[in-house]
Amino acid sequence: MVISSGIYPAPAGNAELPRGALLVKVQSVFNAGSQTVWQKLQQPATLQFIASPLLQFTPQNHAALPANWQEGTFVKLRLHAFGVLPLGKHCITVNHINHQTLTLQTTESGTMAPV
Repeated sequence: MVISSGIYPAPAGNAELPRGALLVKVQSVFNAGSQTVWQKLQQPATLQFIASPLLQFTPQNHAALPANWQEGTFVKLRLHAFGVLPLGKHCITVNHINHQTLTLQTTESGTMAPV
């Protein structure tokens, strides 16, 4: 597996982004077919798996996470270190899913990522 990331100035002229916004791009290479990775990426359980055991996300109000992300999905989560130490709240909005280009775009914010 190869993982690379970078932070870049957001493209100018995008009305959805505040002035001076930054774009974080994370790229990973997995030893699996693109359709297998795409199916896993669409599942909130994959976020839980990747973040654990360091971080644990639990839905607020004891709601259940959806089986798959859908465009427009908005979830409020509680964030814990090692499943015990409270780190605050985290919100995820699924902005766009494109099954042809295999891309999923989210906006995230919270105590640890106040964007």
